[in-house]
Order: sequence, then structure tokens, then C-alpha cells
Amino acid sequence: MYSHGNAEARPGQVIDISGGAESGDGGTAELSSAGHVAFAGKVVGSATPGYRGGQFVIDPLTASVSGTFAADTTVWAEDGVTVTAATSIDTTGGNVTLTLLADHESATPGDWDAPGTGTPGLGTITRSGAFSIVESGTTPANTAALIMKAGNDGAGNSIGTSGTPILTEVDTLDIETNPAASGDVFVTETNNVTILTINAGADDVSLTSSTGAIADGNGGSVNIIAGTLSVAAATGIDLDTTITTLTSASVSGIGAIDISDTAGGLTVTSATTADGAITLNATGGNLTLTLVTA
Repeated sequence: MYSHGNAEARPGQVIDISGGAESGDGGTAELSSAGHVAFAGKVVGSATPGYRGGQFVIDPLTASVSGTFAADTTVWAEDGVTVTAATSIDTTGGNVTLTLLADHESATPGDWDAPGTGTPGLGTITRSGAFSIVESGTTPANTAALIMKAGNDGAGNSIGTSGTPILTEVDTLDIETNPAASGDVFVTETNNVTILTINAGADDVSLTSSTGAIADGNGGSVNIIAGTLSVAAATGIDLDTTITTLTSASVSGIGAIDISDTAGGLTVTSATTADGAITLNATGGNLTLTLVTA
């Protein structure tokens, strides 16, 4: 489906790319426009066990997203992507990944927009209003994964801002900023979340889990690459990092802080936990501490 202007999928509209009732892979579909796509409908792409679910692509210059995604979906925009209303990842029928790619030239993550193309300052992922990207569904064992990759707005922001972080309630996060124009990352998660990778280059990452823990999702590999990190959780923090400054790490409830850094030296401004151990490691360099309270 292609529009030479703008395109819209309104609330109540359903795009069903499911497989057959007894067998068969799900289908593929694309909603594309030369201008803006506003998606607020529902995409469904279930398949019976042993078959691949449906795959959906949204491909405009700019995009606004909300509605329900019950199939693996990639939103890629040459400019920016904005969360404009309640957005859910429905895992009733299986694992679902929602991929948001701003400042991109294709649906391939990391295929960044060439310098001088697109609109300067618009290749970011933002939200409008107090809306979250949340997991929905009736199958707790299934996984809602969120991938976000974006450029820089010219003011240092890439994904969210300090006043309007991206709000999530998902199982796993995988985040990257354009290495040619990296920017800051601001994400606030409601529950437990597993971090695969957050790569902000030399810029800043602010990560919060308001009621749960922030967990290492890739074993001994680095979770967070950034200049500085501010991280807060309710029940624990476990991360491998390549940063220069840990601005703050805090656990408000019962839980430990375990951060291992391989940048060659780590300055810790503040690390506090209400009830738990604190383990800080700096491999190959000095560990400089200002305030540590456990």
C-alpha cells in the first residue's frame, strides 16, 4: 500500500497477515508513503506452531505510531518517529518485536540515512503526551521486544528527552544512536526489563525501571556504551558497561547494584541502594568514588 502523499490507518482498522488456521506462514505487508504515515490501527500476524508469523513494515518520510502490534513490525523513517497515543505489543499469539528506526534509509537496522539527506534535526524517536509502549496479551511466557535506533535532533537528543523519556513496559530493549551523529537516550520502563544493548556512543544514557529490576540480557558482553550513565531501579541493577562516568545508580527497594565497566577507568558520582550489596568493577583502569551507600 503506497501513497504519494500521506497515509493513515485509523483506530479500528485491522491489517491481518496471519497464516492459515491449520498450517502456513504468515504473510508480509507494507504501508508506505512519500510523506507521513499515521498508524493507529491493529496489525495481526499469528501462525500455528512451526510456522513463521506475519511481518509488517511501515515506510514513510515521518511516522507516528500507536495502536496494537500483534505481528513483528518495523517502522522505518528517513526523518523521525513519534509515539502519539497508547501503543501495545500483543504477545497473545507468540513473541513479537516492534522495531522503530528513525534516520534510516531502509528497514535494515543500522542502514543510516546518508549525511545531507532527510530533514536536519528530525531523525529522532520521541513521544507526544504521556503514552507508553506496553506489552499486552494473555500469554506471560511470550516476549515483547522493542528495538529503537535514531539520529540526533541537533540539540543532543536522540531517543526521548530528559523531560519526555520514552515510556515502556516491555521485556527486552535494544537501542542504538547513529554513530555519525549520536545523541542522548532517555527511557523509563515500568517493570522488570532486560537490556540487550544500548549504544549512545560518547553521549548520555538515562534508564529507569520504576517498579522492577534492570537486568543484563547478553551475558558477559557489554550492555551499555555511553559517555555517562544514570540508572535507577526498584529491585536491582546488573549491567556491563563501557562508560567513563556513572552519574548515578540507585535501587529504591531490596536489590543489589552490580556494574562492571571495561572503558579503562570509571568515575562514580553516586551509587546507593536501600537494601542490598553494591559491586562496582573497573577493568584496566582506576575506580574513582564520590558517594557509595549500601
